[in-house]
Amino acid sequence: MEGGQWGLGCNAVHYVDLCAFLAGSDEIGVDSASELDRAILASKRPKFLEFTGRIRGACGAHRFELIAHAGSDEPATLRINGRSVDESGLPLQSELTHLLVEEILATGSSSLPTLVQARAVHAPLLELFTEHLARVTGERPARCPVT
Repeated sequence: MEGGQWGLGCNAVHYVDLCAFLAGSDEIGVDSASELDRAILASKRPKFLEFTGRIRGACGAHRFELIAHAGSDEPATLRINGRSVDESGLPLQSELTHLLVEEILATGSSSLPTLVQARAVHAPLLELFTEHLARVTGERPARCPVT
């Protein structure tokens, strides 16, 4: 994913989830060489923060790169295996929730990842943001302030 200020802090987790799903792997690694910008931005949601820069990592044997260019309103482009994906035709999560509820009511379970699986995928990314904040501000937050 690459574009202007598309919400790297609050949206990166969704693209890492997609990478994990496509790779069929909960083994997520975020490169320590990722390059987040030193400027920490206010989120559009009060009390939360936003980031720009570059995050590199891997889901199993597959690599990913997430780039948000500071000060840019360039549209974000999702590429999978070098091919652009038009996200405009994909349903929003708010349009899918009822399907998950129906699945749970009908079967007693869900195709969603377990909490353990979701934590394994999300924790490296949230740790990267938290460590970056600690380096820039000199203080390590108790929680990663992204939505």
